[in-house]
Amino acid sequence: MPYIKKIELKGFKSFGPQIVKINLDRGFTAITGPNGSGKTNILDALLFALGELSTRRLRAENAAKLIFHGSETAGLEKAKMAKVIIQFDNTDGRMPVDTTTVTVSREVYRNGQSVYRLNGRRISRAHILELLSVAGISSTSQNIILQGTITRLTDIAPMERRKIIEDLVGISQYDAEKAEAEEKLRAADVSIRTALGRIDEVQKRLDDLERERNELLRFNFIRDEIKKFEAVKVSHEAAFIQKKVEEISARADEVRATVEKLRQLRDEKRMKRRETEGEWRKLSSEIVEEGGSQVLKVQIRIGEIKSKLTELTTKISSGKASLEGLKRIRENNLQQYQSIQKEIRENRLRIKQLKSEHDTIAGEIAAKQSEHDVLAAEAAHLWDSLGENSKKIREIEIKLDSHYKRLTFLRSESVKIQTAIKLRGRRLKDLTERKERFTSTLSELEKSFTELEKVQYEQKTQLKNLERMLERKIAQKEAAQTEIAEAGKIADSAREAVVEFVTQKELAETIAAEEKALRSIEEMGELGVIPGVYGRLRSLIKIDRSYQRAIEAAATGWLDAIVVKDFDSAFACTETLRKMKLGRIKIIPLENAASPKPLKVPEKEGVNGGAPLFIKYEKQYEPAVRFVFGDTVIVADDRTAFSLSNNGYRSVTIDGDVYEAGGAFESGYYRAPIDFSNIIPSEAAIKSLDEAVNALQQHLAKRGSDITTFEEEIDRTRVEIARLSESIATLDREIARVRKSVKRTRSNLRRVDHYIAKLTKEIDNEKAQMWTHRAEKSAIQKEMHKLQALLITLRRKTDPVAIQEMEVKRERLAEAIITLRQKLGTVQTELSTLQS
Repeated sequence: MPYIKKIELKGFKSFGPQIVKINLDRGFTAITGPNGSGKTNILDALLFALGELSTRRLRAENAAKLIFHGSETAGLEKAKMAKVIIQFDNTDGRMPVDTTTVTVSREVYRNGQSVYRLNGRRISRAHILELLSVAGISSTSQNIILQGTITRLTDIAPMERRKIIEDLVGISQYDAEKAEAEEKLRAADVSIRTALGRIDEVQKRLDDLERERNELLRFNFIRDEIKKFEAVKVSHEAAFIQKKVEEISARADEVRATVEKLRQLRDEKRMKRRETEGEWRKLSSEIVEEGGSQVLKVQIRIGEIKSKLTELTTKISSGKASLEGLKRIRENNLQQYQSIQKEIRENRLRIKQLKSEHDTIAGEIAAKQSEHDVLAAEAAHLWDSLGENSKKIREIEIKLDSHYKRLTFLRSESVKIQTAIKLRGRRLKDLTERKERFTSTLSELEKSFTELEKVQYEQKTQLKNLERMLERKIAQKEAAQTEIAEAGKIADSAREAVVEFVTQKELAETIAAEEKALRSIEEMGELGVIPGVYGRLRSLIKIDRSYQRAIEAAATGWLDAIVVKDFDSAFACTETLRKMKLGRIKIIPLENAASPKPLKVPEKEGVNGGAPLFIKYEKQYEPAVRFVFGDTVIVADDRTAFSLSNNGYRSVTIDGDVYEAGGAFESGYYRAPIDFSNIIPSEAAIKSLDEAVNALQQHLAKRGSDITTFEEEIDRTRVEIARLSESIATLDREIARVRKSVKRTRSNLRRVDHYIAKLTKEIDNEKAQMWTHRAEKSAIQKEMHKLQALLITLRRKTDPVAIQEMEVKRERLAEAIITLRQKLGTVQTELSTLQS
């Protein structure tokens, strides 16, 4: 647990501009000093440095009041700011700072601005509070207990006290951090969902772009194929045209030969024409100049001879020229023959080379043609299955995306669960240690409580015995004194009491003759001696308690009347009474007895109703009730009763005052009827009383000497009782204190057990959930490896670049094949030429 090593104050409240340093050590430290020396200001400085914002809690009106105001007498000026520095020892690493000493400072200026620093670096208040809360330090918690807090703690409600205790032990901080973490997790989940939504949109756009890219690559590939095929087509057309040119050239040569033949034929025809023209002229001249001069003939003959001579000269010249040409041709032919012989030898050697090259080129063409066919088939298959493979890729990517999302969620859940397990484990360790302390304390308290109860029980038993003994002695003493003091009076009055009892007995028997008669008739009715006897009217009805007095007063003694079935039963009762001389009673026969007319109760204020309304009875006893109470009205007060009496109604008040019709009334103090049978003393009682008086006189005579002994024993017993009472009172206070401590400790132990069980259950649940997440994560990763391998294969199959490279390779093979075929054709042509 971090502790404060040093406090530095400058310009805070009563501390001047000089820096005041307070060094503290582990354990308990007391700060002492006279009133007004600034002890409480040190606690205010701690609250101030820990981030307290309430100036009222710092005992100031505003932030400016926290700054030193200066002192004219001491020559000290006002401070511009107040600064408090606290150094914490962080050797246990509870604070998330990589130093063994953590320095927290706060400065406040007169404009109310505060500056927080951590190890000299400026930082926000929220960051400071978060860092301190990790170590369980806060200005709002119970780290600092101000004046009046303990008093207020004893006066507040149990729930508030429980909150403060939870704050002390860190439960409230844990709950707050848990709520904050859950809020952050919810925000993170929202952000993740938002990001995933955006990722889905971006992924969809990427898929569209990839599809467009693939289509563009396919378009470029098809365009290149079209260009290639157009080039092949142009090449084929050029070869065809070249062939046609060769054919046309051959035909042109033939035509030239034909033309040459025709030219020779034309020349021959011209020669013949000239000869024919010469002959024609000759014939013409012969015909025209027949018979001309011989000179002309000679001239013509000379001309002809000259012409022949010229022709022959020309032929000779041409023959000579031909001979020279033939000589030259012969020489050329000889040279050509020699060169041809040499060329033949070279051609034969070349033919062997060309045949070998022909076989090699043919093999290369076959191999490249096979590879070309394989690549063409594979490329065609890939192009054909491109859509299906792209669909599979999208499906796999969707699965991988869902797996990535699930893995991200599982990782975050695992981190959250591990953090929660660590926190709960730390909390569980603290609670276990606290439980051990509570258990040890409870065992000691229970042992002390048992011993105290044992001692208390023994002393209380002894005290009770002494008290009983004292009471007995006092009673014996008082009894003896009373007996001695009253002995004369008892002796004198004993006989008078006996005489009075005898007189009372005789008087009661005289007065209670009616009661005796009633009992006799009831007993005979119960035994069946007199049939038709139902009993007294009082026992056959149930009166409302609120109107008890009014009903008994209105009955005027008829409640004790015997209710019988008919007049025969009534006459049997009267004959029995006369024969036995028991006295007089009231009898009400139910049958053949005239009942009063139904009473019309006047509707008037204060009139409660007819008397029968307030009596419960069976239907067969209604004639008796009507007979006794049928003409009586129950009213609330005397004025109403008197008014009804003047109007001819018999009325009775609730208090029991009876007003007869016409104005007469019966009133006074109501007294409940007396049961004389219970107050008549018996002969045995009188005799026993006489004997008891005699025995009492004899006993009291012997008790006089015991009083002194009783007094001495009483004094000794009282001293011992006082001592034991004081000891028991002390034990009671101690037992109450121990019982309260035991109860409090048990309550704390139950609370700790509850928290331990709750934390253990939460840890087990979170561990089980973590193992479940790990198993699920492992399964997802295995499936993802399979899907990624399949995805790589499918992407290789659907990669237009790869397919295009394959097509380029195929095109290169095709070009190589064409080149080889052209080369093969050249070789074949050359070979054919050489062989021909």
